[in-house]
Amino acid sequence: MILDEAQRAAYQRDGFLVLPGFVDEGWLARLRATTAEFIEQSRALTESTRVFDLEPDHSATKPRLRRLVSPADLSCGAVPMGIS
Repeated sequence: MILDEAQRAAYQRDGFLVLPGFVDEGWLARLRATTAEFIEQSRALTESTRVFDLEPDHSATKPRLRRLVSPADLSCGAVPMGIS
């Protein structure tokens, strides 16, 4: 994919691009499901672990994840909950 001038300008201005249809809907569904799994697993935590970096206001009712360590390696149910 080659960006046109308008897309380059938008990226320079906004820091991101919206490319409708760039990622196929099936793949997006898989990404959303995996993200939902990680969020559900984080609800049981009260502090960050080696896997989950939690925001300070994270709670079971309002989960707030800052980031995951290597989520591609951890997907498909491979995240052991006891990791700290």
